[in-house]
Amino acid sequence: MRLINKVLLRIARQSDWYNNIVFQDCTKFWGIRDYDIDIINLGSNSAKFAFDYSDCNLTGKNWAMGPQSLMMDLSILQSHYSFLKQGATVIIPLCPFSCLVGYDYSYFSDKYYTVLNHSQIPCFNLHKRILMNDIKLNPHRYIPAVELVKTILSKLKIKKNNVIPCDFDKDSERFIKQWKEQFFIKDFDDDWSLLNQNSYMESKEILHKITDFCKRYGFTPVIVMPPVSSSLKKCFSNKALEKCVVNYVKEAVGNSVLFLNYLDCKLFDDNSLFANSYFLNSSGAKLFTKQVLNDLKY
Repeated sequence: MRLINKVLLRIARQSDWYNNIVFQDCTKFWGIRDYDIDIINLGSNSAKFAFDYSDCNLTGKNWAMGPQSLMMDLSILQSHYSFLKQGATVIIPLCPFSCLVGYDYSYFSDKYYTVLNHSQIPCFNLHKRILMNDIKLNPHRYIPAVELVKTILSKLKIKKNNVIPCDFDKDSERFIKQWKEQFFIKDFDDDWSLLNQNSYMESKEILHKITDFCKRYGFTPVIVMPPVSSSLKKCFSNKALEKCVVNYVKEAVGNSVLFLNYLDCKLFDDNSLFANSYFLNSSGAKLFTKQVLNDLKY
């Protein structure tokens, strides 16, 4: 029985259910052993795929989690800043609509109970923390049978490198449709609704809090807008990008924080650097990280 439990535990920890559903992007924070980190980036899905420090001559860590709001970026930083060296650089990546995600607790996921200090968790629940940590340690007791079977079958199958080419125009339409539905927007050039105006004000406050926290603890904040594919970028007018990105940063922090905007960087007009219309692939991430570090004089 003990051997069976041991095998099931191992399979459960390798499952997509464990790593990409229940505890997506959490393992990087479990048992961190790196101290005196030179540079980290926060961020959501786009940042997760945009930064790769593996070829760099410094200690850099990608702390992005997907999906994640700026509010949780702040919580991640507040809970883990002790791993950074004095004077470390903190990259704060933006998404096209970071400006519209304020204090919305619907973005809070139970997975954060295994990552954050309890003081950083909205409406903290002790029973939930106990449960999530038990799932973390004993996933074989909780994994659905269908997920267990799927994991076993995936291990038995021969992996094939059948990469389906991305239709960038259709993929761009998909992202645009999702964002319009998420933020109740008909046209990106329209004035914000009252709900979005409120979120915009809150998001500016959160961005300011992140940069203020960095300065208070001796870190250097840098705001970064990663590139998107040319097909996705052309879905936004200059007016929309000015409103959602440039003006947002200016109103939140003024000129007190370096802002690197790569939306117009011709270096990333090549679709071969992207996994889809929004996310960079591994080659694109290494090139982008190298470019950011070069611009930061590392």
